[in-house]
Amino acid sequence: LEDGNILVPMSFTKKGEQNSYCGVALCSFDGENVEVLKVGNALTVTVERGLCEPSIVFYKGVYYLTIRNDECGFVAKSKDGLVYTDLQLWKWEDGSILQNYNTQQHWFKLGDELYLVYTRRGANNDHVFRHRAPLFASRVENMKLVRNSEIALVPQRGARMGNFGVTRINENTSAVMVSEWMQPEGCERFGSDNSIYVTEVTPD
Repeated sequence: LEDGNILVPMSFTKKGEQNSYCGVALCSFDGENVEVLKVGNALTVTVERGLCEPSIVFYKGVYYLTIRNDECGFVAKSKDGLVYTDLQLWKWEDGSILQNYNTQQHWFKLGDELYLVYTRRGANNDHVFRHRAPLFASRVENMKLVRNSEIALVPQRGARMGNFGVTRINENTSAVMVSEWMQPEGCERFGSDNSIYVTEVTPD
């Protein structure tokens, strides 16, 4: 944040419960120590294991969380970065559900546009563990994905690539980084060889 504080998205499980919750903590950092100042509301769903691995972004005056769930990805929004509302499934702009499941998603911004990076079913990838390749990105509008903006950032070669990172380089450039996780056994027959990918994304 501009004042030097940090918004930290987190997942946790309450004692005696099985399903996970997601929330955001406001923290200070003095160069050596992190101190929790406030904690926002807890989000969860009744689907098995609840919500986990949230990723946060600030876009046009609003904070957004994208969240992993066993059955489908979720998105929520907040005015202050702590209290989140409007928890809903990730969908395309026509109302159909994005077939992402049991895998994280992350954000990047290019200029005035917001994008989500994700994996999904329905991309000739039934042989990939949890359909975790290829990595796709689509533009986000009103908490929905614009289907005709979808691009494949990293190819599918049999290995799973569900755990990845996104780094903002500047206002118009981001980098998506991932390695081929050589599972399940035999995935190399589709071309994977434990490669590491760094995809630079620009408006062009």
